[in-house]
Amino acid sequence: MAEKHGGIGNMKERCLAVLMSVFMLFSSVPVNAAGQAGTDTVLSEQTNAGQEEAAQSGTESRETEESETGQKDPDQTEAEQKNPETEAEVTEIPDPAEADQKDSETETEITETPDQEEENQDTEQEEDQFSDGEEITLESGDGEETDDWLEQMKFGSSSFGSSALPYPTVPEFSPEIHEYTLYFPDYLKGIYNLSTSIFSENVMAYFKDCNGKDESVILNAYAKYGNYAAMDYVVDYGPDENTIRIHSSKGTKDYLVHIKRVLTLGELKAKYKGMDYTFYNHEREELFSKAGVDFQKEYDVNLPGDIKGGTLSILPVTYFYQYTENRTKYKVEINGVETPTDEYYDYTLKGGEEDIQVKVSYEGFEDTVYVIHVHPVEKQVNVNFVSDTEGTQDTFFVKLFDKYGAEIKTNTDDPLIFTQLLDQNEYTYTAYAEGYKPVKGKFTATEDSGDIKIEFQEKAAGRYLESLGVYTRDYGGTANDTKDLVRHEELDKEFGGVVYTVDYSSQYSSEYSFYISAKLSAYAPENADAIVSAVSADGTRKKKSILLATEDHEFRNSVPCKFFGSDEEGARRGVCTLTVGSGDDTEVYKIIVNRVLELKNLSCSDIPGGSNIYNETRFTRTRHEYTVSVSDEVNSLYLKPELYDGLVEQVMINGVPCKSGEETEVPLEETVTDIQVRLAKEETYSDPEFAGMTYTSEGIYTIKVTRSKVSDVTFHVDPPDAAVCVYDAQGKRVYSSLEKPLVFTGLKGGLEYSYTVSCYGFLTESGKFTAEPGGAITVKLTRSDTKYPELDNNEWWNYRNNEENNGVISVSTPNNSRETSEKWSLQIGGSWNESCTPPLILGGYLYTGAGKYIYKLDKETGKILMVSDQLKGSLVFALNPLTYAEGMIFAQIGNGQIQAISATTMKSLWISEAIGGQTLSPITYKDGYIYTGTWNSESKDGAYFCLTVTDEDPDNPAEIKKCTWKYSHKGGFYWAGSYATSDYVVFGSDDGSAEGNYTVSSILYSVSTKTGLLIDSLENLQGDIRTSVVYNNGFIYFATKGGMLYRVKMNADGTFGAVAFYYLGGMATASPVVYKGRIYIGVCGTGGQFNEDAGHHFDVLQEDINGINLAYSVPVKGYPQAGATLSTAYENEDYNGDGKPDGRVYLYFTYNVYPGGISFLSDEPGQTEGKAEDLFVPETKKQQYCISTICADSDGTLYYKNDSGYLMAVSSNSAYLDDIDVTCREGKIKWDDDFDSSRGNYTLTVPDGTREVSVRLTVPKDRTATVNGQNYTGTCTVSLDDKGEGVIQIVVMYKQQKRTYRIKVMGLGSNADLSGLVISDNNSVNVTASHISYSPTFKSENTQYISDVYTGEKKFLNIYASAKGIYSKIEAEAGDGVRRILRFQNAAGAGNMTRFAVYFDDDQSSAEVTLKVTAGDGVTTKDYHINLLRTDIYGPVLTDAKAWRTDGETGQISFHSNENGYFYCMTTEAGGKEPEFDLTQPGTELKKGGNSYTLSNIGSEAKDIYIFAVDIQGNKIKAPLKLSIRQYEEISCRFDIKPVNAKVEIRDDSGKEIALKDGKCTLVIGNHYTVSVSCEGYYSKTMEFTAEAGTDHYEISLESSRSSNALLKALYVGSSDKYGKGILTLKPAFKSDVINYEATYDRERSYLNLWIEPEDTRAAVKVYALGGVKGSTVSREDESIKTETVDGHFCCKVYFEKQIFEASVRVSVTAEDGTQKDYFVKLFIHDTTAPVLKAVSASRINVKKASVIFKSSEKGRYYYTVTDKKSIIVPDTSSKGYEGIEGTNIITLNSLKKGKKYIHIIMKDDFGNFSKVLTVSIPDSRKSASDNHKNQESGNRGGKHPGGPEGKQSSAYTRDNRESVEEGSGILKKMNKNSSEEPQKENNSKVEENTEKESEEEKKGETEKKGKTVKKTETNSDSEQNVSEEKEKNVTDRSKSQDHMRKKDGWKALPFRLKAASFISVAGLLYLLFWIRACMVNRRKTEWKRKVRKEINRV
Repeated sequence: MAEKHGGIGNMKERCLAVLMSVFMLFSSVPVNAAGQAGTDTVLSEQTNAGQEEAAQSGTESRETEESETGQKDPDQTEAEQKNPETEAEVTEIPDPAEADQKDSETETEITETPDQEEENQDTEQEEDQFSDGEEITLESGDGEETDDWLEQMKFGSSSFGSSALPYPTVPEFSPEIHEYTLYFPDYLKGIYNLSTSIFSENVMAYFKDCNGKDESVILNAYAKYGNYAAMDYVVDYGPDENTIRIHSSKGTKDYLVHIKRVLTLGELKAKYKGMDYTFYNHEREELFSKAGVDFQKEYDVNLPGDIKGGTLSILPVTYFYQYTENRTKYKVEINGVETPTDEYYDYTLKGGEEDIQVKVSYEGFEDTVYVIHVHPVEKQVNVNFVSDTEGTQDTFFVKLFDKYGAEIKTNTDDPLIFTQLLDQNEYTYTAYAEGYKPVKGKFTATEDSGDIKIEFQEKAAGRYLESLGVYTRDYGGTANDTKDLVRHEELDKEFGGVVYTVDYSSQYSSEYSFYISAKLSAYAPENADAIVSAVSADGTRKKKSILLATEDHEFRNSVPCKFFGSDEEGARRGVCTLTVGSGDDTEVYKIIVNRVLELKNLSCSDIPGGSNIYNETRFTRTRHEYTVSVSDEVNSLYLKPELYDGLVEQVMINGVPCKSGEETEVPLEETVTDIQVRLAKEETYSDPEFAGMTYTSEGIYTIKVTRSKVSDVTFHVDPPDAAVCVYDAQGKRVYSSLEKPLVFTGLKGGLEYSYTVSCYGFLTESGKFTAEPGGAITVKLTRSDTKYPELDNNEWWNYRNNEENNGVISVSTPNNSRETSEKWSLQIGGSWNESCTPPLILGGYLYTGAGKYIYKLDKETGKILMVSDQLKGSLVFALNPLTYAEGMIFAQIGNGQIQAISATTMKSLWISEAIGGQTLSPITYKDGYIYTGTWNSESKDGAYFCLTVTDEDPDNPAEIKKCTWKYSHKGGFYWAGSYATSDYVVFGSDDGSAEGNYTVSSILYSVSTKTGLLIDSLENLQGDIRTSVVYNNGFIYFATKGGMLYRVKMNADGTFGAVAFYYLGGMATASPVVYKGRIYIGVCGTGGQFNEDAGHHFDVLQEDINGINLAYSVPVKGYPQAGATLSTAYENEDYNGDGKPDGRVYLYFTYNVYPGGISFLSDEPGQTEGKAEDLFVPETKKQQYCISTICADSDGTLYYKNDSGYLMAVSSNSAYLDDIDVTCREGKIKWDDDFDSSRGNYTLTVPDGTREVSVRLTVPKDRTATVNGQNYTGTCTVSLDDKGEGVIQIVVMYKQQKRTYRIKVMGLGSNADLSGLVISDNNSVNVTASHISYSPTFKSENTQYISDVYTGEKKFLNIYASAKGIYSKIEAEAGDGVRRILRFQNAAGAGNMTRFAVYFDDDQSSAEVTLKVTAGDGVTTKDYHINLLRTDIYGPVLTDAKAWRTDGETGQISFHSNENGYFYCMTTEAGGKEPEFDLTQPGTELKKGGNSYTLSNIGSEAKDIYIFAVDIQGNKIKAPLKLSIRQYEEISCRFDIKPVNAKVEIRDDSGKEIALKDGKCTLVIGNHYTVSVSCEGYYSKTMEFTAEAGTDHYEISLESSRSSNALLKALYVGSSDKYGKGILTLKPAFKSDVINYEATYDRERSYLNLWIEPEDTRAAVKVYALGGVKGSTVSREDESIKTETVDGHFCCKVYFEKQIFEASVRVSVTAEDGTQKDYFVKLFIHDTTAPVLKAVSASRINVKKASVIFKSSEKGRYYYTVTDKKSIIVPDTSSKGYEGIEGTNIITLNSLKKGKKYIHIIMKDDFGNFSKVLTVSIPDSRKSASDNHKNQESGNRGGKHPGGPEGKQSSAYTRDNRESVEEGSGILKKMNKNSSEEPQKENNSKVEENTEKESEEEKKGETEKKGKTVKKTETNSDSEQNVSEEKEKNVTDRSKSQDHMRKKDGWKALPFRLKAASFISVAGLLYLLFWIRACMVNRRKTEWKRKVRKEINRV
């Protein structure tokens, strides 16, 4: 039976195999051919696309801003789907081309592969980057290219490098290894990476995120901070793997990191005899983060006693179950037994030591195995807990746990005794006692454990609370945010609870500074909670539940209301009640907030109106104890207290009352005097519970004054010219006299002082001494001979390259923009405060600083050659160049410090002492000393200080150098560069007043160079002196922010002489340039310092002995905030042609607005006018604000930087273009900036659908140019990709010079969404503490938002917004309550967001703003509405008020209100007295928005109307709003309207329509009306007027809106269905006034597209067929052709008639007014398809005569020849040939000889295409023709015939799938009727039989050949398919003979073998159907049984 069964099975398989083989035989050939063809097409497209991308990537690089954002581009391409069958084995790596394409969308870098570099050798080697928004540099040429370019690669758990737990890779990172595996657990998804390159460029990571989208991340974006970059969604939770490709444009080989997931358990627990064991819990400990793939997977558990046969219940929970419903895919086995992933499994213990394996698996992943080692422990011990703390015995208990957290049960008889503890096991305990905080500990159980004594020390907060805390912030980690709670048991009864007190300053309010935390004790009732309550100032009690603290989290909770306040309420206490418990079982806690009253200020001086003399730094309100030391010459102190408004009225000083702001003299005792300053105020509680209770809030300040004898000290120093400085205990300098610099008098005896003795070339000495009369100190300095190698050929060594600070140079610098270009650029730093310094040029190299490093650069290429040691501080603003002297470079590193590094080794030499403040002034060097100043604020002291440059400790790079001297000034020194001589140094100060005041209080100082002692000062100068002091010819020059330019005569002794000044009209911070009687300086305009074209100007002034006068002033686009550079190189040039030198000089300066380039100005002696021009404009990504001086080298190359962080070298280059014009057919192209010959990079945006652009260049004489590598000859076309993107690279050559222009073409987007929205009162978006919440939560689809109430004092709030679209623009529109809005883009502190400063209107508490986002296409817009709220202390604001009469007795008013409330309205006689309003009566509801009110019984006389409004907070309007209405009087008016059929509406202010009859109506004089007139075909018009007596006639005429424009704007003919693709040449070129056109397509198509664009989009367009158009596409009604809109463009598909290759159409344009214009277009295509010939039959009529029938797929001329040989012969085609038709053709042969013959036929169509040779056998006359028909063959030759005209090889493809055979069959039947019928039937029958056999042979042969080429396969396959079709047609042709046979014999006439075969076939078919049915039923049953078994197993 088995054999039979097997046989049957085999038979089934054989039958199926035979049937499938037959099926595949007939179906696979055409399918495979089609598939192959499709593959060929796809491969071709991919190849082309790859070549295009290679070309693109070879000519551009791109970069980005970190998303940290993580904000993704919404237009990213969809990722390809993974193959589910292979994704477990093959990890998909993003294709570089795909990554590059995606990067172009997300502004990430596109880099060049080595292959692409070879293809683009002719392109520029140094590629600049294109970017939008904030840029990250990707510089080329930073070093040699290498495979092993990665410097470091780290993976971690967070973005903060200092706290990130490392994720290890396998193997460990090494640069030469390029492939790694990162094992990552399935319960994590956040991966962070820090990778850096040996090149100064971006390190990119490319991957597909877990959603399948392409993603890229800049891995070194935060490298300078040591932080990691987030790779969002690189994997998701669970078994999701990925591969990361790490890439660099300079590296020649990428790195791959494969992320492999490690399966984990979220929990692993067990139970045994009531004990719960937690081996692992992910929430408790993240072991993987610490141990990597080797995280703990083995656990030891000790079980008591004999465990054999016991049950250990094990709970394995897969972590992933928390995140997905598909957790069943995880499989867990315990010792080989599968168990559910989240249920306990009962395991029977075997006894003794054993291991239990818990295996976690997931299909396709490596298993993870956990092992539980079971250890039975027979020895058990007891432990007893004892409390030694008195009073705790009754409530004392202990909880005990083993090392896995299983709680140990206590002895039932004695809860403090624990028995059966396992010997040598570790246990932890927590001991509790009521009233005390728990005590925790651990021990190891042994026989000696015995008693464990517990001592309770720290009291608990109460019975139910273990701890209670009060904090000033709602988050932890901040210093001094915890308040001290003091327990007061004596107050418990009085206040009804457990009382604590806490002290709060009178300047604090509970709203933002009172937060409470509470943790329950072990004695709290079950399910206990905590309710906090308080009473607000108005007596309302509010309460809320709070979150209770846990062991891990200290929840800080706010109080539900403001229960104590500040300022006027600062003396009133608050009481906070906390109720803890459950139900009636509660405990009450009272927290009383005591108020500590504070002073705003308390000055203390020893002379009236003097400065503070506290020993402490200064007075602060929170410090209440001070000390003062004075000499015995001082008998009184003078104290002046300042009170906060409303707090208290007076203050007591030693019991004597005094007023705020008044100075009080306090006499001093002999030695020590204690002074007490007391504030006090009696208050009551606002809480009704404590009504009647009074208390006194107070604040006490104490000052301890000590008097001592006057002392002095004299220093004796060696060398004698050493400088000595003395400082008191607070660091204030004690000055000696200029005449006796070593004698210090007036010291306070008994006090300690410090001193510093310093001299160039010596080691500094410092020390301390105690002052006493007649003191003397001797100091001998030690010489230091340390010297460093000097650099030669120094071209720029300090701020202005000279000691005079005068920016005059003599080198030949660029002097026109056309011949100026960027030589190179380098980005060092990424934002405005981390930019680089302008460079020094030393020894042929550049030196610049940025952040914490100094860089040495190649002057020619900008490559970084060397980097310094890390500086101690940051260069921060980096506004001034470094300074060089004596082989050292000096850098300002903040905190009032200077650091010196070696110019040759770049190693640190020394660091100056920290004196605090910003070091912003240029460093001046002179004779071994350097000088600079510090700035702290407008009102705080800053210091000018001096240092020797001597390296006093060469072996210590961190040596701290003391200042030689310091000179202090209130307001400090900002950009105050000094001029120094050997005897004196001159510098200017700030004015010490608030920013913008510019008072006459700044000072110009002249001090001794060596000692810093004052020589002279020039006081009462107007405004901050924020320029360097410039010296020229005996005078010094400087300017101020007060707008003053000063010239001061310098005397030889350092004193000042005559002063001249000139008012510039605006502030100036640029150091002036002085040359030959001219002064050059930039001046700020009055329209805003940072605004463009705000009146800024550059002034040229003429000086003489009498003073300074303006020569002329030129406007400039931005504030020139840095000193200019003047070149004298062209003074001797003759520009005017008079034969004499013109004396022309060139001024170069920067300006502090976008684009942050260089401007220049030429000036000649006597010149009275000029013009500032752009010399250089940086490319878009390098544009930023700019405060930079300009340095120049000996070649004339200019160097500067702006806030983009780029350092740029700008030089002369004569290879340039005059202009570039780029156009497209689709519309207007937008440039990011106007073309400038000197600027090399641009970004263009083209309309949607643009696929190519035309480029036209204006090339100057003798220059040549190439466009994308092709020689430019006049115009050229550049193709774009499917997104409308591409790159145009233009290289201009002139002699040996070359300049490259790079243009990035981008398609405009239509995304008008916001991507982010922040409301803040801070000017930096990064200060999150200042963010103001709003609702709803931001989502781009939400467009309405309202902010929380702002309670601060600022008059404006900031809205920060960012758009999703790359080219989107955001504008703000002011609504109600807005006074003005200032817009700041790319501003400091705004990041990549746009900041809008929204100013509240006066008396408005609400400001409504609309943010309008316009997408890049300029059409799509979206509005976001934001309502900003601030504390409402303002009365309502009423606007748009109107009043009118409705009749003789009534009237009506309307107005708008900005808020809700109520209002009152009263009327008086016109001119009467303003009425008084009774506000005690209820008013009328006032609504926010529109309000109306009816005035009743007012009579017909004129009236005055008064409105008084109050808001819901009780705030009143300042004064009543007054309106007036006139005396009631009517007037009849007539309206003449044109056209007369227009619709007219007249309405009054109430909206009531006034009836109009016959053009007339009645109006009320004095009322306001609105007339609206509209008519179809006309523009509507609205007019407003007030009815007046004497005006009774109005005329209104409408203008027609119908256009008469019927012209076309554009007309394209294309072969592609995509607009802009496949555009054909139109002849002639399109012009709107030319009406006849032609276009030719050089191949074959069934249709061409007409793209039509009318000038007026309202015009109607129709296309009509004229000729050659396919009839089925033409409307029978009007002969029009269907048109459609494709991607917003009007398109008409013109189909060609079959076998017609020319079509004509008419394009008719009809304007709105009916004007019509016609255009005529002829379209041509070429027939490229050769005819296809098919044999029908060949009949031998007699020996000489035969008939051959064949079919042709198209008409043409055929040629034939007859031979005796079967081999294919090509007929001669040189003759005229015979006319052939499409369909059946008959050849009659009349001169044959006997024997079998072969006819060879070929056909040529009208376009010269030749068919293949058709060879047909002609039977011998002695045989039936049908018997020999099987020998017919189709030849495989074709194409070009050697002896005839050229043609193309035929193929089976016919245009429009012409069924030529079907059409031919009718002709064949018609011809058969004319021949003898019976013989023909017989012959046809036999021919068919033989034809079938022959066809099978031919197909077999063709199939064997198809592998040769794809093209041949297509041809042969199609031929076979048509042969098959021909066979089917022949069956139809044989129908007569078959019918004849059936009629004659039927079934009986069939042979027996045929009958048997037919019967077997039918039976086999029936059996096969039955078998298939049985298989389906069996499969369903099997599946059902499997499900049942699975369900049973689960249960």
